Amino acid sequence: MLRLLIKKTLSEQYAGWFYNPKKNVARSRVGTVSMILFTVVFGFGVFGGLMALLGSALAEPLAMSGMGWLYFVIIGLLGLLLGVVGGAFSAYTNLYKGRDNDLLLSLPIPPSKIIQARIISVYLVTGIFSLVAILPPEIVYWIRVRPGVPAVIAGVLFALAISVLALVLGCLLGLVVAKISTKLKNKSIVTVLISLLVMGIYYFFYFRFQTLMRNISTDPESFRRLENVPGLKFFGQAGEGHLLPLAALLALAGLLMAVTLLLLVRSFYRVISDANKVSRVTYKAKDEKQKSLSRALLGRELRHLVSSPGYMLNSSIGSFFLILAAGAVLIK
Repeated sequence: MLRLLIKKTLSEQYAGWFYNPKKNVARSRVGTVSMILFTVVFGFGVFGGLMALLGSALAEPLAMSGMGWLYFVIIGLLGLLLGVVGGAFSAYTNLYKGRDNDLLLSLPIPPSKIIQARIISVYLVTGIFSLVAILPPEIVYWIRVRPGVPAVIAGVLFALAISVLALVLGCLLGLVVAKISTKLKNKSIVTVLISLLVMGIYYFFYFRFQTLMRNISTDPESFRRLENVPGLKFFGQAGEGHLLPLAALLALAGLLMAVTLLLLVRSFYRVISDANKVSRVTYKAKDEKQKSLSRALLGRELRHLVSSPGYMLNSSIGSFFLILAAGAVLIK
């Protein structure tokens, strides 16, 4: 049963590789291979290449300063952040917004099986973002520093643990979004606000991260005081290959994943049932004033705007940033 659910979920998630929704036809073999190659080249080639360049600038300075643990702290936290940001809405849509929720719940299928199948599809988004962010700089570190085979195995386990932690945070974020959306009438506004929040967090850390990287590459010794931050060095040592920190990180990732799975299973029925509630509206007759053609079309377009998250983000995000830029110009 679980295997069939996983196959069904993945076929729906990656249907765009094999089916052209605009033309309503199946893609040719050339089209399918092109879509897959584009995804792989963009994800692993472009993004992974950028992360490898980051690693090449930091690996040797930090290793020579005896601060290899800081290198793994940086790429580990970066992989965690990008995994959560990259899969922020994948958890919400895959776990709770499935079109076949009513059908699956009407069948004798335990909710735990449904959740497990959908968590795997979420992991293929959050986990891949994390692994693409961590593995290329780890490979650069292994080539430049040559720490040995045990450290390489530890680095792979470290990357997998970070990807699981990103999955946990993504699933919890999806649960929070699902609970908030059940309390609000206009769910599109919630989606847009969360999208803006995620974008703001990403760009905040992105610009701070650039400054941090420049300072570390020029003067790594000035960051030795970070050893006093509780748990930070312990976390980085897991990536270096120290057994105790690595075992603790793997145990923490496994424990949090088990707790998250239990929480999702217990809340699945309640969230789905709340999302499907239909509020009763008492009809009140009223007179409708005649409108001009332009005013009627404008009202129709505004209703369409507030009902579609994608429309609001693509059409209004520029205006939103123009307002912020105007304020920044006045203040600065």
